[in-house]
This record gives sequence, structure tokens and C-alpha cells, in this order.
Amino acid sequence: MAQAMDPRVAPDVARHPVLRPFYGLDRLLGYLEQGLLIVLLAAMILIGTVNIVLENADRLHLPVPDSIMGGFMWADPTLRWMVLWVGMIGAMVATRSGRHLNMDAFARLLPARIRRWVDVVINLFAAGVCGVLLYVAFPYLQEEMQGGGENIVGPIQRWQGESVFVLVFAVMTFRFLLAAADGILGRASGPGDVQSLASAAQEGRIAP
Repeated sequence: MAQAMDPRVAPDVARHPVLRPFYGLDRLLGYLEQGLLIVLLAAMILIGTVNIVLENADRLHLPVPDSIMGGFMWADPTLRWMVLWVGMIGAMVATRSGRHLNMDAFARLLPARIRRWVDVVINLFAAGVCGVLLYVAFPYLQEEMQGGGENIVGPIQRWQGESVFVLVFAVMTFRFLLAAADGILGRASGPGDVQSLASAAQEGRIAP
């Protein structure tokens, strides 16, 4: 007889076996996007702070070269592009943690079994929207690459800054499809999963 899954088990243990490799990829993407967010935020704070100091160097009587007196010319456009990247990657992080905009007040009133399929439909719809945006963004990025375009800062071209749209919509489409597949296949409930539960308990991966 199949044994019921313990809801306290860590999600990576309870996933359907078919989906576990995809959730492993999603976990790796999560590490990368969090690292990128940290780097971007730290760089924004550093560039912004240094530029403010340089803009007021004359009033503060700081001994700085005349060439950078008043701030770096590239600082403001760079910060604008970094804000775009932080906002888009933040939206990508929200889809992974389930904190994206979701009007599910009515769905919460439904029975769990019905709500599961409502969530599947919602996730498929969201994946379709992100897929359409990806379909539009990719050829636009190709045109920008072929046209050359202006540089943002130094050797960094405009299309490289705009590549965040393709990256984010691709990952969001993947995550919504994965969430829909998870709802369709459901949780694992076989003998192999009972063994996984036992090993998880021994390794201390049982959630409190």
C-alpha cells in the first residue's frame, strides 16, 4: 500500500521523481540569481555613494583629480540599467519563492483537490504569457545585436543590457511550467519515496 507523504518533509524529497532533476536545475538558478542580486546591489551602493562624494568634492574640499571632480559621467546611466536588472531579477526570484503577484483569494475558498487544478490552469496561463513575452523579446534582442547600437558604458553595448528580458522571461516560463507539471503529477508516493523519507530523517532534512 502506498504510504502518505509527510507534509513536513523538505520539498526536494517530496517531489515527483520525474521532476526532481528540474527542481535541481531550479535550485541552481536560484543560487545564481541570488548571487547576481547581491553583486548588483553592492555595486549600486558603491557606485552611488562614490559618485555622490565626488559630486560634492569641491564643497567638502577633498583632494580629487579635476577629471573626476563632479562625479563619473558613466555613473547615472549605469545605475539606471542596474536598477532595471535588479527589478527584473527580483521578479524572477519572486516566481521561485511563490511571492509573485497572484490573485488567489477565490481559489483559497475551494477544496484542496479542486484548488490544485485551478493552480495548474493559472500556472499554465502565466507560462503562456511569459512565453509570449519571451517570443517577442528574443527577435528584438537579435535585431539589436545585428544592428550594433550604442554602448551603455565602455565596451558594454545596449543589447547586453536588454538581454535581461530574455533571461528573465525564459526562467519565469520554465518555473511556471514546472509548477504546472508539479500540480499535474502530484507528490511522489511509492516505496522509493518511503526510503527517501527515511534517509531525509537521518540527514536532518525534516522541516520543523
